[in-house]
Amino acid sequence: PAAADILIEGGRIVGIAPQIPAERAERVIDAADRLVLPGFVNAHYHSHDTMLKGMLHPVPFDMWLLNCLPPAYPPRSPAELRARTMLGAAECLKSGITTLQDMVTLHPISEENVDTVLAAYEEIGIRVVLSLQIGDRFGIELTPFWRECVPEHLHDRLGSAVEEGAGAGPFEQAVEQYRRIGQGRPRMSWALGPSTPLLCTPDLLRRIAALAESDGLPVITHVNEARTEALSAKTILAEHGGSQVGYLRDMGLLGPGTGMAHTVWLTEAEIEMVTEAGATVILNPASNMKTLSGAAPVPLYLAAGTRVALGCDNCS
Repeated sequence: PAAADILIEGGRIVGIAPQIPAERAERVIDAADRLVLPGFVNAHYHSHDTMLKGMLHPVPFDMWLLNCLPPAYPPRSPAELRARTMLGAAECLKSGITTLQDMVTLHPISEENVDTVLAAYEEIGIRVVLSLQIGDRFGIELTPFWRECVPEHLHDRLGSAVEEGAGAGPFEQAVEQYRRIGQGRPRMSWALGPSTPLLCTPDLLRRIAALAESDGLPVITHVNEARTEALSAKTILAEHGGSQVGYLRDMGLLGPGTGMAHTVWLTEAEIEMVTEAGATVILNPASNMKTLSGAAPVPLYLAAGTRVALGCDNCS
């Protein structure tokens, strides 16, 4: 690689050239024999999971949803929220990641919890695209035949990552925090986070689509992470071609601003839809091994010209 100097002013790179005069600098960092790279982007990540490291063996995706997400255990203290956010951000920075997309599940969504997470990110200095994960259907919908085969009195135990209980709906709670915080922070921006199309009613997805268009916000969601999701879509989303991708398209949510995490089990027809729309698939290979979900068809994405990004997902 070519040798060059890098000039930084006010936190921004303003020049890259051989032998920039050192007297222009208040501080000189000797990077001889080092390789300088752009900061990596962690395009799909959940900070709520960092404290679960070492607590669970690899388990199937469906069991993970029941046992490992915030509504499965009592609300955490602000100190723990700060610790888990800082820990994950520090690990990202030490891995060369300077921007992360945190699709965080807060239980509950509240001013205190949102402010705690944002303060941690500001303190550590990483860039974050924050989305509050929301949905308005129960997790029982994600796995085929659970509703038919599990006794009804146990249905409420087959929950999801995003249920909020009484009070305002999850969309209203997320929008309230978005409006309250705004876009005025230098290293923070917003995205919208419908958990997965299977856990979102048409009304919720249409409202998300309208807000994304009016405010120019990206949308991050999970699509066909596990084979069971793809099978559930065949029946639950029959009027949308049995496809979560088709459902997003029909709700006005398939476009260049859409990122779909995992996408392990897309058909070739779905890959074509994603590619034509200019949407992005966000691959999370380590996570998919942890939850025994399989491997995404990377050669098919690359051959089709699909936009591809990488994420670490749940860093436990």
